[in-house]
Parts: sequence; C-alpha cells; structure tokens
Amino acid sequence: MIVHDVSPMDGEYTCTICGAALTYSGRGRKPSKCTANNDGDSACYGTGKSDVKADGKLAKQALAVLRSWNQAVGLAALGMGMSQTCGAVRVAQVDFESRVLPTLEADPGLCRTIIGAGKKGGKLALIFAYAAFGAQVGAVAVPEFRELRAAKRDEGQEG
Repeated sequence: MIVHDVSPMDGEYTCTICGAALTYSGRGRKPSKCTANNDGDSACYGTGKSDVKADGKLAKQALAVLRSWNQAVGLAALGMGMSQTCGAVRVAQVDFESRVLPTLEADPGLCRTIIGAGKKGGKLALIFAYAAFGAQVGAVAVPEFRELRAAKRDEGQEG
C-alpha cells in the first residue's frame, strides 16, 4: 500500500489553534490540530486527560455491575435463610471495591467486557433478584398463612 502525503493548498489543512500547516494522507479524518508527528505547536498536541476521565467513568460503571452481582449473591444467601453469609457479603463488598477499582481504572478493555456482560445478564439478574425476594418473603408468609388457616379451623370446630 502506497500512501501519498497531500500537502495543504492555500491553507486547506491548517491547525485550528496555531495555524501550522498539516499533512493529510487522504485516509481517515482530516486533521484539525497539530499532533506529535508534525512540527506544529506542542500546546496543540492535547493532554490525554479526556481518556483518563473516560477510563475512570468506565471503571465506575464496571464496578457498579460487579456490585450488583455481589448483591445478588447476598440476596440469594438471604433468600436461603443464610443471614450471616449475607452479612459477610455486605462487609466484604467494601474491601472488594477498594481492591478492584485500581485494576478497573488501569484496564478499560476489562471494564467494557464487564459492562457488556452486565447488559447481557441484566434480565437474568432481575429474575434472580425476584426469586431471592420471593424466597425471603415466602419464608415469612408461608408460616403466617398456616397459622391463620389453623386459627380459622380451630374457630370452626368450636362453633
């Protein structure tokens, strides 16, 4: 593949900040600012801060997905009557988040994978959460219902 540099004609491609001439190969976006690859003003190169902010945002989104998965584990434990396990999950969550956040901030690809998995598993997680909810409520409702039924049966035998 041969790439021909196209020189700016009459200021066709110049830096919008410093006015330096820019080259354009004819492929991709047309340049608008200087880059480290040409001799323009170094102040136009950019700082990359937006990438850092984006990675931090991705890390927080991925952490939210992981948090919801851990909460689902705690809910399942509570639904099975394992209240101590549920409490342990809640306590461990704080340490887990402080340990995993730096890793997520350093690896945007991992964050995207986690977020994607969270989107795909969202419906399943909702069903799982409702099952845990039903189990927890059922653990109280079933004995209460049996007591009410027994009380009505006892009233009917007395009268």
